[in-house]
Amino acid sequence: MSDQKYNGIYLFLISFVILFFELVCIRWIPAYIRYMGYFSNVVLLACFLGIGTGCLVAQKKVNLINFFPVTLYILILIVSYFRFETHIRSPLMIYFTELSVETPVQQVESFLLLPLIFTAVTTLFLFLSQELGRLLKIFSPLKSYSINILGSLAGIAAFSILSFLSTSPFVWFSIVAVLLLFFLSKKRVFFAINIAALLFSLFVVYSISTDTHWSPYYKITIRKNQNVKNAYIINVNNIAHQDLMDIRLKEFFYNFPYTLFKKPLENVLILGAGCGNDTAAALLHDVKKIDAVEIDPLILRLGKKLHPNHPYQDKKVSLYVNDGRAFLKRTKTSYDLIVYGLIDSLTLTSGFSNIRLENYLFTLESFEDAKKHLKKDGLLVLYNYFREEWLVKKLAYMLEETFGQKPYVYVVPRVGNLAILVAGENLGKFPLSFSGEEKTIRFEPSTDNWPFIYLKRHSFPAIYIKALVTIFLISLFFILLCAPREKGLDFHFFFLGGGFMLLETQNIIKFALLFGSTWLVNSLVITAILIVILLATLMVNLVKKSLLYPAYILLFLFLILNYIIPYNRVLASNYVGRYLLSSILAFSPLFAAGLIFATSFKRSANNVGIAFGSNLLGAMIGGMAEYLSLLIGYHHLQFVVMGFYLLSLIFLMPKRKIT
Repeated sequence: MSDQKYNGIYLFLISFVILFFELVCIRWIPAYIRYMGYFSNVVLLACFLGIGTGCLVAQKKVNLINFFPVTLYILILIVSYFRFETHIRSPLMIYFTELSVETPVQQVESFLLLPLIFTAVTTLFLFLSQELGRLLKIFSPLKSYSINILGSLAGIAAFSILSFLSTSPFVWFSIVAVLLLFFLSKKRVFFAINIAALLFSLFVVYSISTDTHWSPYYKITIRKNQNVKNAYIINVNNIAHQDLMDIRLKEFFYNFPYTLFKKPLENVLILGAGCGNDTAAALLHDVKKIDAVEIDPLILRLGKKLHPNHPYQDKKVSLYVNDGRAFLKRTKTSYDLIVYGLIDSLTLTSGFSNIRLENYLFTLESFEDAKKHLKKDGLLVLYNYFREEWLVKKLAYMLEETFGQKPYVYVVPRVGNLAILVAGENLGKFPLSFSGEEKTIRFEPSTDNWPFIYLKRHSFPAIYIKALVTIFLISLFFILLCAPREKGLDFHFFFLGGGFMLLETQNIIKFALLFGSTWLVNSLVITAILIVILLATLMVNLVKKSLLYPAYILLFLFLILNYIIPYNRVLASNYVGRYLLSSILAFSPLFAAGLIFATSFKRSANNVGIAFGSNLLGAMIGGMAEYLSLLIGYHHLQFVVMGFYLLSLIFLMPKRKIT
């Protein structure tokens, strides 16, 4: 096999490893250190910073990838040591926290943890990506980029399959370790040290993941409840999530909704069915037909296996592994009762955004969807330990806005602000005694554009400002350390990266809204984005004329079109029409952006590493700009995207570089 073919295989493999390891870090680190999960895409930003700076140091003679195994071992030790729960208090934001009895508690200032993890992850990807920067230079720019995309696609596919199979982190890290052997120095001392570091890393990963199960969303541990016979406690990502026992021994709120009706109900929908407590309560009250919706397939399987009442084996129950909002959009059934169970996912939709799995269930539009599926005298019921009084009042206000009358609210403030909220168009017919404030307290409602149910109002919590400032300072240090003095950054590619990152984030959010916040939807969307970019690259390679300025015109037109056409109109169409229209709207600007990047990249034959690295550093800044959604919502981020691409155009005419 020729050296050219070998280099093509190596480029494919390093691209695979980088994308695969990126997904591993995004899943694995927040599963053990939940503190990192509060800062949404910080791990992703560290990956981009590392990849970008790694490409910038491609010309350095030292093979940095040889330091990867030891650094990986250090990161794994950090994660292993700092497996603890951090209680974060904010007047504006709710963080669902609870100390797990299985989780070691380390006394450490929490603000040191974020920069420590961010720096470690950045360094790892810097070491990996130096090899990527070197290999990108071997082929023509577009050929290199095409191979890189194909390797990334394979990485996403592999990790998605492993997630579907519920494999453990030991499998993920083993794949990274094996593929890494192709790139490590074969000098005896170096190789021996690196093999030892990789083996020690795998040993620690294995040792901290014994007796754990991994769903596509969570690290799950199960233990017996020593105080109750045939009862189990299920923890996800170090926090108590499900307490399985005979429903007659559970909290009163599970049974409360059924006491409001004079006869057994025909149809009940349970959103966030979990391991089956809510379903067991419905069966206890002789409900004739129950639709139980749960996003996590492993949680459902555990419920089937472990719940003492065996609710999921009952013929009256239909199980749906789906996102609750997506189910509401597709079902045609009308219900006597819709129950929002203990829905607090404790995890994010993806590493790209601030959206948790349940965010789109708690919006005005979602409550409106639920209302459409209620019978005339049907009820919508929410219950949970909401932590803060203002969240209960915010939900009550949103239900009042939806149903046109005040909901019934029962609160036990001393127990984590446990609350039951009941709403319906004919609520007055039910035996409920209303109490509380007569005057409605207005809150900024959560909407599909601003789906931050756990944020008190449009604001930028101080905790995020501190995190972003920390990330920016660390990033500045890495850039100054790695950027070539004689060439500096290519700011045309830098701003292209920022704009594209926001476009990608917006698409993941839009498709989560349209088709559900499931891991499969996210994987398919990211895969589709890479395919669109690959098609744009192939088109630039085939067409001899420059497509740069026409692509800019198309991009701005598509961005304006996406802003003008509200997505609630797309949601109102049928499923096939919704898919086609939303795909055209979403992927058109991505295709135009792909044409711009591919055309520019084709011209950068002498500075491939600088261009690619600058682009990824810009993507990191774009990821930081995603936090603006907390203030302005996701729809208005379209203007930020336009701003990034306008700046990229300015630095193209004439092309400017700043050292």
